[in-house]
Amino acid sequence: MAIPRSPFSPDFIESNKASARVNPSLSFADGAAVCVATAGGSASFVVHSVDSFGFLYSLGGQLFEAVLTHSTTNARHAFLSLDSGDGAYSISYSLTRSGVYLMVVTAPGIESLGGNAISGSPFAVTVLPGAAGVGSVASGGGLVLP
Repeated sequence: MAIPRSPFSPDFIESNKASARVNPSLSFADGAAVCVATAGGSASFVVHSVDSFGFLYSLGGQLFEAVLTHSTTNARHAFLSLDSGDGAYSISYSLTRSGVYLMVVTAPGIESLGGNAISGSPFAVTVLPGAAGVGSVASGGGLVLP
């Protein structure tokens, strides 16, 4: 006996169909710069976008932003992502003051049930002091050797 209305034609949903959208709360950051950086140097990490079904998203077109706030001065620094076109987004930043920062990474313009911050955000980032004397020039009569 056959099953009524068989055979069935299942609908498969691919990750990059219009119905699958990037879910910021499932997307995640990868790289040491989400934890540590050096003042005066360049630091970078990658955000991997994940769709609403939990699969890595393999198309570009999104925007991610990292905002770092210094824990004692409350100075805020915002940096935007560079789209790789494959669902990965690199964010590079450079800070001149050492200390502890709170870094919030979001996907502005995307709202999901989990909000627009990526998984693990906010991150505590320690910015270590940079090399002393880089870019410094000393002059004056007191520098003459005896």
